[in-house]
Amino acid sequence: MEISNFEEYYAWADKRIIESLTKISNEEELIKKIEPDGRSIRDMVEHIAGWYEMIFAAPKSQEEFKELFSKNTKYSWRELIEYWKKWLNRYVEAIKTDSFPMPSNSSAETPSKNDYLFAYSDHSTYHRGQLAFLINLTGNKTLNTDYYTFLLEKQKEKTS
Repeated sequence: MEISNFEEYYAWADKRIIESLTKISNEEELIKKIEPDGRSIRDMVEHIAGWYEMIFAAPKSQEEFKELFSKNTKYSWRELIEYWKKWLNRYVEAIKTDSFPMPSNSSAETPSKNDYLFAYSDHSTYHRGQLAFLINLTGNKTLNTDYYTFLLEKQKEKTS
């Protein structure tokens, strides 16, 4: 992956999942607990959106961590989607401006910035996949978030 594509792909993939979510009109589908792990679509979106804020808030204790994630449950669906977009934009801007917050780690080794960014992007890709799976189980469809699709669309834009 070209590092110059990193933030663009990352935002593109999340925005495609968000677009897929906004097409779900039946609110019951958002909160229905779905097997195999018993999470709902809303549960997963709360986790993903809260995860972005956690990067910047850097909770120092388990209580701060729980408080950060519990506030997501109070948002309406529309507010939760806007919350996700807000923190996604901040994340992408931090990568572009090289101001990505690195964790303070008391252990002997702290991962490099590139390893840290890869770990976050990999984790997010994992959750986007879970979310796409849950959306598809409800009978709704998701947009493709594959990196190759991103490259093809980017190339198509250049030639248009």
